[in-house]
Amino acid sequence: MFIPNLLLAKGQKGFGLAHQLLIDLFTFLHPYLAKGELDPSIRELYKGVLRVLLVLLHDFPEFLAEYHTSFVSLIPNNCVQVRQCEQ
Repeated sequence: MFIPNLLLAKGQKGFGLAHQLLIDLFTFLHPYLAKGELDPSIRELYKGVLRVLLVLLHDFPEFLAEYHTSFVSLIPNNCVQVRQCEQ
């Protein structure tokens, strides 16, 4: 509920903050995802990330289009589902 409220701010004023939050999330997840084997807690977080990305893809495609290069650069190649959401 927080990110959609940021992205609905007038004049796309929340895009920068939402972008930084997702960058921080991908930076945190990167070592776990690159390893390939996920602990149960990280697996649940990963599922949540997929859901957030699908909501963004459906409701705010312009946000993903604007920042896709910075997101994709942080996602390991073995995360096919996440990379496809971003491209």
